[in-house]
Amino acid sequence: MGTDSAVFRTMGHKLPIRTEQYDSRWLNDPVFVGSLVVSESSFKEDDKLYILFRERSLEGESGPAMVSRIARICLNDEGGMRSLVGKWTSFLKARLVCSVIGPDGVETSFDQLRDIFIQQTQDKQNPLIYGVFTTLGSVFRGSAVCVFSLADVRAVFNGPFAHKEGHGYQMTAYTGKTPYPRPGACAGGFSVTGIHSSKLFGEDVLRFVRTHPLMYTSVYPLNRRPLLLLSDASYTYTSIAVDTVPAADGEYTVLFLGTDRGTVQKVMILPKGPEETEGITLEEVEVFKVPSPIKNIKISSKRHQLYVSSDVGVTQLSLHRCAVYGKTCADCCLSRDPYCAWDGNTNACARYTPSPVRRNRRQDVRHGDPMRQCRGYNMQVDRGVSEKLQIGVEGGSVFLQCDTKSPLESVTWLLQRDGTQHRKEVRLHPMEGGAILRSVQINDAGLYTCLGTENGFRRARGKIRLSVLPREILEKLSAAPTMFPLPAQCPPARSRQKARAQVERN
Repeated sequence: MGTDSAVFRTMGHKLPIRTEQYDSRWLNDPVFVGSLVVSESSFKEDDKLYILFRERSLEGESGPAMVSRIARICLNDEGGMRSLVGKWTSFLKARLVCSVIGPDGVETSFDQLRDIFIQQTQDKQNPLIYGVFTTLGSVFRGSAVCVFSLADVRAVFNGPFAHKEGHGYQMTAYTGKTPYPRPGACAGGFSVTGIHSSKLFGEDVLRFVRTHPLMYTSVYPLNRRPLLLLSDASYTYTSIAVDTVPAADGEYTVLFLGTDRGTVQKVMILPKGPEETEGITLEEVEVFKVPSPIKNIKISSKRHQLYVSSDVGVTQLSLHRCAVYGKTCADCCLSRDPYCAWDGNTNACARYTPSPVRRNRRQDVRHGDPMRQCRGYNMQVDRGVSEKLQIGVEGGSVFLQCDTKSPLESVTWLLQRDGTQHRKEVRLHPMEGGAILRSVQINDAGLYTCLGTENGFRRARGKIRLSVLPREILEKLSAAPTMFPLPAQCPPARSRQKARAQVERN
């Protein structure tokens, strides 16, 4: 006796229907992830429920320890008459494969299905299934998003059944005679018009269903590779929601991906060819004050909101936060966010709404080219970049701050020494948020300009006037005695952490 996992249905006074009890061939310690109902033909009797889950593998030592599955059952299934009484007579399952082939030819599989999103298409019988998958091993940590077509899933369920035989009972394709009606078909459906109830299925059909619930062929994603891949990162994806966004140059798919570090990433999928795409991370938002893995993400297209949940609570985010990209046309255009466009009337990066009326808006999602889109607006790019004064000491180190708007920007530093008009490129030690200059010399004084370059467009991100004090001056100041009068009563010492906590409480 083990854990009794089941796909269960109750319908009032009717007999409950469930999966076979304590049979690992049907379910083997599953973790259910999601489901969808699909009308597969003009016959209502063909309506099916698809269930997505992960479970322990039965493929043997050669296969992974855990696998992802998709199963299906007929909604009108009433169980069998003598065999499979109160059990599904249409339950079948197949493996979902999300993997990538490395440069060395080694295949890396993402076997842990974490979350799904169902995207409807113009063909209601063939929606797309987006799945978030992770790896199980401790050596390699990664996540992937794979997209499956229900048409491909259906083709696998119409293919060969898995069968264990031979030395070691290896899984092979079943080559014997398949009973009629085909196991997994719905009573009264398009292919089984003469039988109107599963209770009328023959014993040979029911015996086959009981012993052969697994399909031999696996379901592979579109283009047989992940849509998005995350490798060698300190975090993994946990949840997903998908939106289709109309833009000035076409429609784009935007993924909202929850992570186990409590953030939500907004990733735009950019078509690069007939079967090639590129994922561009538009922004990453820390959702909760206390970081907690994201459990669920839901989209409200009507309210333009994203609803996010974790163990610490539920919150909502706007689908578009155009103002965070900057205050210039170039910054707005380089964001490549299909939700946003530069509004020439208000001089702001604002939400894009499709309109037949030609407006004074600038947007270029596909190329992100501000040189073409922002002609006449780019004079504002360097406006507002004020010059800051910073003091350094000879022989010491100074940190020069430079805040870029995009992780895709490359940074270059230019130095204009005091008394000259010539600017030259200097190599500094890059750090997050700027760069550090070590062993400062007197001749390092001057105007440092931080330039950010993205898509061939360059603009100033910061200007720092560095003044360097000779070492002798600092030594003289250090040697001179300094007297400070003490207050009548010194306040008690407190840590920075306590002070910050008090400020937060106030």
